[in-house]
Amino acid sequence: MFFSRRKPKNPEPPPAGSHDRKFRSIFAGIPLIIVLVIVGVFVLLIILNARFTQNVATCRLYYPNANVLHEDQPYFLQPFGQLTSLLQSPDAPDVVTTWYNQHYAAAVRAAMAEDNLTAVTPITWEVTPADDGGSRIFLICP
Repeated sequence: MFFSRRKPKNPEPPPAGSHDRKFRSIFAGIPLIIVLVIVGVFVLLIILNARFTQNVATCRLYYPNANVLHEDQPYFLQPFGQLTSLLQSPDAPDVVTTWYNQHYAAAVRAAMAEDNLTAVTPITWEVTPADDGGSRIFLICP
């Protein structure tokens, strides 16, 4: 033993092409990619939902003393839907139309003062005469 020669251990790691590598399948990264896609879609839906609710809050103008007959809001994929409302008012259609036009003009003037015309939604109401002499208001909020 005294005269035996031992080989010193090599402290260097094996080269990149050595046989010590662990075998991984071609599908090893699929679960991570799926999780990242799900998280990305979830974050996108949260952002779009916040934008949708902000647009609905600025768009939804109910005429004073109008009764809501029907309100339809899609809950599945809500950010991609629209809120529709059907209102009934005892006032004449020209009075209701004038009220909506005045509020729309005020919103446009405020947006021009802030230099932000993208904040103004397009005209999204339709006023028609009702059977009882009043008016029906159909609102669509994007």
